Amino acid sequence: MDTNKRSSDLTGSGHQQNIAAALPPRRGIYLGWWMVAVSTLTNMAASGTTAYALGFFLLPMADDLHLSRAVVAGSATIRVLCMVPFAPFIGALADKRHGMRVLLSVGGLLFGGALALMALVHSWWQLYLFSAVWGLGNVLVWEGITATLVSKWFYKKRSLAISIASTGFHLGGIALIPLTQALISGPGWRLAWIVLGGVSIAAIVPLALVVVRRSPEDVGVQIDGDDRVLSENGPASRPNPVEYSWNLHDAIRTPSFWLIIVSTNLLMLAAMGLFYHLPALLKDKNFSDSTVAFAMFLYPLVQAMTLPFWGLAARKFHVRYVIMVSLVASAVAMAILLFVQSLSGVIFFMVFYAVGVGGYNIGNPLIWADYYGPGVLGSIRGISGPFSLAIMAVGPLVVAMLFDKLGSYVVAIVAFAVIRLVAALFIYAAKPPKPTLRTAPVGPAPVQGRTPVE
Repeated sequence: MDTNKRSSDLTGSGHQQNIAAALPPRRGIYLGWWMVAVSTLTNMAASGTTAYALGFFLLPMADDLHLSRAVVAGSATIRVLCMVPFAPFIGALADKRHGMRVLLSVGGLLFGGALALMALVHSWWQLYLFSAVWGLGNVLVWEGITATLVSKWFYKKRSLAISIASTGFHLGGIALIPLTQALISGPGWRLAWIVLGGVSIAAIVPLALVVVRRSPEDVGVQIDGDDRVLSENGPASRPNPVEYSWNLHDAIRTPSFWLIIVSTNLLMLAAMGLFYHLPALLKDKNFSDSTVAFAMFLYPLVQAMTLPFWGLAARKFHVRYVIMVSLVASAVAMAILLFVQSLSGVIFFMVFYAVGVGGYNIGNPLIWADYYGPGVLGSIRGISGPFSLAIMAVGPLVVAMLFDKLGSYVVAIVAFAVIRLVAALFIYAAKPPKPTLRTAPVGPAPVQGRTPVE
């Protein structure tokens, strides 16, 4: 087979990706960093509410509406289940030229509007109805979308860019935990929902409308912010190195694809099941509202502080080893939680758990991008998304049912420790897939600890 023809077949559409014009350097901030800013703010609003603030509503809403914990927790299940059927289509839309902008702007409006509607809840059916609307908005601003956006704009700096965007998860907690606790303790949980809705719309929608673009090729620049623009007719001055980008059909036929999904699903079951109930769990241990709020605030603060460390580790070591260490550390944290009886114990648990989970938050988006490339990453994440979302829906409800039956969270905590260790074994088995002839080279070459082929 002719070497030049094979190269042409692999690269696919156009030679524009293979040349760099001899033009003056571009001035200003690389647009990819604006994508990081949008992703950070989106993660702050979406995860700050669903991962951190949501748990504070469990007890006051259950008491005020005269509902059991299982019924209130069921609203989280409804929200996530409404995300599941749309995830594959949303992922595919993210790979379209204007898809990212539409997803984030419309999603921000739906997400924030649904939060505000929660203030109108007076019965269980209203709670579930508005949670369904919330789910429709949530899937449009889901972490898989923001991680895909950042991954398309970076390769050599991908671990740095994703670590910065991931701080949004924790900055959202740092900002929204004290705000939510103060509002619930003062004016009440209804006003808290309205404020969270307004904050979410303001954080997501304006920048999404103004600056979001799908990929650097769409605006004629190179990945990672190379100082030259691409030109179809320009001389081949500096060709892009190679990163392999899989098509969806071949990606889902690799064992690693499904091993990553199984590991991710196990982690999601344990993480969401625990975190939704963590404020109530600590209150059941007779800790005050202020102590619980401090503990929940400490978690995102420590994670944000340790993200640079995990980003560096993902750069130096293979990403699946980073995820494994994270999973084992968080399993040990579950054992610590069983014996927490004092403020110092709460602090120790939250710090240890936050450090451990931080590695997964960096490693998970990286392993998808590093293994399968940026080309159809949205579609790939869209296929994997429904599995994780379905498991996320089950976690809080299962824990609530166990608590209502046993009156304790002990069984759930022990199960979550074991689940995390099993997830570590699956991710260890998920070795990098080897590219095929249909796997197109589209970006920078592999670097140490991040190679797509072992």
